[in-house]
Amino acid sequence: MERTLKPLIPMGAITGHPTREELIATLESYRKVGIEQFLIYPRSGLEVEYMGPEWLEICRHILEYCDEHGMAVWLYDEYNWPSGKCKGKVIRKNPDFASKKLVAFSERNSCRRANQDVPAEEFFWTEVSIPLFADILDPDAVDCFIRLTHEVYFQHFGSYFGKTIRGIFSDEPSFRYSTYQPVAGNVLEIPYYLGLKEDYRQATGHSLTDDLEEIGRASCRERV
Repeated sequence: MERTLKPLIPMGAITGHPTREELIATLESYRKVGIEQFLIYPRSGLEVEYMGPEWLEICRHILEYCDEHGMAVWLYDEYNWPSGKCKGKVIRKNPDFASKKLVAFSERNSCRRANQDVPAEEFFWTEVSIPLFADILDPDAVDCFIRLTHEVYFQHFGSYFGKTIRGIFSDEPSFRYSTYQPVAGNVLEIPYYLGLKEDYRQATGHSLTDDLEEIGRASCRERV
């Protein structure tokens, strides 16, 4: 019968280029105070290639020690966060896998002054790629991410899965990260994925951009 482990799981931030001895010393310090689980967390300051040979060797040292001493390991599936980009490798594989915004511009970049009618604005729409993040609403981009992370871990450490490796942690996957910084000069922008316009039409019977333009005009009328 498998024993129940204590639930505390520290996020072990791996930075620099730690040696096997340094990793073991850290794990032993946790084990001596009764901590039985460890999450391998690659983040800013790591001095080896993320998901490269040296990184996988670091993971191997941790897994070998934890397996020998009955500790559980959790994998973190991204470098920093949000999960989905494999530290930019997903977008380098295919630039179309970058997250996207649908952005509107207008020659009238502000509402009319008070006591004036608000004319029908002429909106100019464009799709903007945000290559700092992956488009996790694109199944092909997500498949690429899984191949570069989850499957690589399984290929190298498959014998530990279901035993020493108890699970994989995904951190804050969200397409809304692409809206963090607004595009200069826009009058309206929303997160976007290829196929959104058709999905919206099928769900509502309306044009997405027409409805967004009406919302923009209505908002403008409320302010004048």
